[in-house]
Amino acid sequence: MATDRYGRTVAMIYADKTLLNEELVKAGLAWVYWKYCHHPICESWKNFQLGARFDKRGLWIDPDRIPPWEFRMKRRK
Repeated sequence: MATDRYGRTVAMIYADKTLLNEELVKAGLAWVYWKYCHHPICESWKNFQLGARFDKRGLWIDPDRIPPWEFRMKRRK
């Protein structure tokens, strides 16, 4: 487990042997922030996110979705 520059926890979360981070991405319920995802597993997550986006699962249903990092940038202005 680690923290980011804002003090937020960054971790891989497991329930039994299931990696929940990955399941959320597959279901289209989480974004992968490529700027900071540098682990080898990030390549798999990229493919899972592309699959969710293609199949319009989860947040990818919304044509006006806004990535959290863009939302935060707009709030600062």
